Amino acid sequence: MRRLLALAAAAVMLAACGGTSRSDRGGGHTAVVRVMTKGGFAAEAAQGGDMQQLSVFGDGRVVVVGPTTLEFPGPALPNLQEFRITGDGVGQIIEEARNAGLLDDPPPDYGDAGITDQPTTTVTVRLDGRTRRVKVYA
Repeated sequence: MRRLLALAAAAVMLAACGGTSRSDRGGGHTAVVRVMTKGGFAAEAAQGGDMQQLSVFGDGRVVVVGPTTLEFPGPALPNLQEFRITGDGVGQIIEEARNAGLLDDPPPDYGDAGITDQPTTTVTVRLDGRTRRVKVYA
C-alpha cells in the first residue's frame, strides 16, 4: 500500500514540473495511470461516486481531486485540478509503477488487512496496449 501511495505522491510532485511535451505512452486522451478509492462503510453520497483521485494521461496532463471545504451540504461538483508534466515525467511515473510491481504477472498480493468495512484502492496502469488493475483493500 505504501508503494501505491508513493506512486500517487510522485505523480503529484511531478505535476509541478510543468511542460507540455507529448508522450507516446498511450496517446493524449488515454489515461496511463489512474487511482480510485471507493467502497467501505460510508454513505454513498460521501464516497464521491466513481471519481478518480489521480489520472495521468499520455500527453502529460495530470488531473487530481483538490481540497474542498467541510461546509454542509458541500460542493455540487468536485474540485478537479489539472497540471502538466513532461514526457519524461510520464515515463518516471510509469517506471515507478513498474518498480511497485504494478506491471508484474501476476500482480502483487498485498494480503488481508484483517479489518472490515474499509474502502478499496484500485490502481489502473495502461501501457503498450495492456491494461493492468491492482486492487488493494483497506
